[in-house]
Amino acid sequence: MDNDLDVAIVGGGVIGLSCAWRLAQEGLHVAVFERHTCGSGASGDSLGVLMPPTATCREPLQLVQLQSLWGYEGFSKELEEASGIDIDYCRCGLMDSLHSDHRRYQATAEVESATAHWPARIHESGYGIACPPGRRSNSIHPLPLILAAPDSAT
Repeated sequence: MDNDLDVAIVGGGVIGLSCAWRLAQEGLHVAVFERHTCGSGASGDSLGVLMPPTATCREPLQLVQLQSLWGYEGFSKELEEASGIDIDYCRCGLMDSLHSDHRRYQATAEVESATAHWPARIHESGYGIACPPGRRSNSIHPLPLILAAPDSAT
C-alpha cells in the first residue's frame, strides 16, 4: 500500500467511486477498497433511481438530497466527458395515483412548494398535477391520465 495515501474509501459503489474521483481531482492520493466488484452491491440494486424527498420536506438532510439530485445532471455530463462513456442520464419524472381527496391535497401542496423552492429548470420541466377532466374515480384507465399529463423533459 502507498505510504502517501491521504484517503481510504471503503466501498466501490457509486458514492464511494464518486467521492474518490472528486478527491483525486483535488490532488489527494485515494485508495478504494471493495470486497467484490465495483458497482455490484447496493449501487447495482438501485435501478438507477435518484429519489428526492417530497417538495414539502425542508429538513437539512432532505435539502442535501435535493442538491445532490439537482447537481447530478452536470456531474453525469462531466463524467461522460472524462470517461468517454455515455451515462444515458434522463430526468423522466414520476406518476402517482392521487386516489383520495387527502392525497390530492398533499400533491397540490407539494407542487406549490416545489414551485416556490426548487430551481426553475426543475419545476418548469413539467412538474405538476394532471387529472383527466371530470374524473375523480379511484379506478380509471391510465391512458386519459397519460394524455392529460404535462410534457416532461427527456
